[in-house]
Amino acid sequence: MDSINRRTFIKSAGTVAALGAAGVGTALADEAAAGKVAADTEGVWAFEIPPAPIPDDQIVATYDAQVVVIGSGVAGLVCGARLSEELGDKVMLVSAGHGPVSRGGSNHGIGTKTLLEEGLGYTAETCTEFIKGQLAMNSFAVDQKKWYRWINTSAESMNWVIDLMESRGYKTTIEQGYTDPDGIFTMPESSHGWIGTGVEDASLSGETLLVNTMRDYILENGGQIFWGHRAERLIREDDNTGRVSGFVAKNDDGEYVRFNASQAVVMATGDFSKDRDMIRRYCPVVEPLCTFEEPDFDGGLFGGLQPGDGQKMGLWVGAAWQRIQPMAPMVQSCHGTDEGPSTCFMMAFTGLMLDEQGERFMSEDITKPFLAYKCLFQKNPGYWAIWNADYAYSQDLWYPGFLGGQSIETDSHIVIAKEPPELQLSHWDESVDLGYYQKADTLEELLAKIEHPDPEAALASIARYNELCAAGCDEDFHKNPEFMVPVDKGPFYGMNYKLSYLNFLTVMGGLRTNVNMQVCEEDDTPIEGLYNIGTMVGDFYSNMYTFMACGQNLGATCITFAYDVAKDLCQA
Repeated sequence: MDSINRRTFIKSAGTVAALGAAGVGTALADEAAAGKVAADTEGVWAFEIPPAPIPDDQIVATYDAQVVVIGSGVAGLVCGARLSEELGDKVMLVSAGHGPVSRGGSNHGIGTKTLLEEGLGYTAETCTEFIKGQLAMNSFAVDQKKWYRWINTSAESMNWVIDLMESRGYKTTIEQGYTDPDGIFTMPESSHGWIGTGVEDASLSGETLLVNTMRDYILENGGQIFWGHRAERLIREDDNTGRVSGFVAKNDDGEYVRFNASQAVVMATGDFSKDRDMIRRYCPVVEPLCTFEEPDFDGGLFGGLQPGDGQKMGLWVGAAWQRIQPMAPMVQSCHGTDEGPSTCFMMAFTGLMLDEQGERFMSEDITKPFLAYKCLFQKNPGYWAIWNADYAYSQDLWYPGFLGGQSIETDSHIVIAKEPPELQLSHWDESVDLGYYQKADTLEELLAKIEHPDPEAALASIARYNELCAAGCDEDFHKNPEFMVPVDKGPFYGMNYKLSYLNFLTVMGGLRTNVNMQVCEEDDTPIEGLYNIGTMVGDFYSNMYTFMACGQNLGATCITFAYDVAKDLCQA
């Protein structure tokens, strides 16, 4: 890809067996067939090499449809549901999993009926300042045509979802926002979710209601769903130069099945973080924290990371990769527990953080995603968090975090039942009992318990921090004074926070995609009949996923773009 025309290479090598004739060499072909991590001297990675064609005599069944959607996450199911309204049994959805899959539960919407009913003036006209801030955090390098298509059509797509969900008796909720004292990390009230019988927390489990509803709606409208069919090869006519007319999948019995699409194939297969080759090539910073075992296509909120099936199938038929590199990771939190008590569900621990040299390494008033991303670039990713009981009284009320507190529902808003300082202290002690936090009467004892490698340097940094707190001014990192709480008397709390794995990781993007979600070749020519939606949409993010537009990926690439593609196809 780096040193040859990959499209030319693929066209000249329709099978792995033909790679030798193409000048690549049989050794590379063997490595590719074995699934090994390898790049040859021509700069062609193993995942770019198409596998051998599937012989027609191995295909046990063929199904015909007008549109076939690949994937049963939010994007695939929303697209399939909207298509089924008008196309009925001419729609098929094919999934490697065995039921709907949802990750997350926040769906960012702009100017929706629920926002307007609640008097929240977050519309396409009023969100400009916030959106420009998000674009700046993405270096303005993203495809802004996609961003503004989302902004301008978000209300229509989300209102369609709201109406469908409420017709089933589910309540639409809006997550609380956050106002940052410095304004940088302010988050608008804009994230939609749903609650119903057995689901009281929209942000964690409400997405299950959404995907199950979309599945049911497809079936009610006559659409067909094929579970346990993993798509393996797209079919592009005229020797990889014509339209994409279908694909071949392998079912749970190991049999090949062909799906023909007279109008379009829409891929919604998720990310590629289960493919070591692709991570090394496109997002190497997260490789040490990834696991590369077999993907769980039925994984839930914190699982289900995908092996890039759709991205690879697109490459094999001549699709180009997105222009923005390296890829943007979505990293919300790591370790699976509290990272130290925070003042907001998305804010990081705002007490004192030290690195392995016993030194402060940043201003602590930052969001969790930015902190996690920062730590990825440290020698030994992680930090030591230190605070004391007085820290509890720095806030009148605390966000409960993972270890206590409940979400209670008003007519539409999610309202966090915030806790007084005394209750927060009790939760810290619960965390001590569980082994997440450590507690001690002296700093020396605490540093030993949290296993800091340089306690002398750490004590000096703590003393310096206390001096700055007393002065009311952080001369070192200019942390907001609101969060400057001295660590000068016990009992003391702390934790050794190691980024050992990422429990909420998605690598954003993949194939080159135009504003209509058509997959494109190297010269930006759309490949007729081939679309992608959801996480795999190319050039929608740069740098990292900030989480500050809470639920942007679900709301934009998975709902709005899925809805828009379906609408466009129905009107074609």
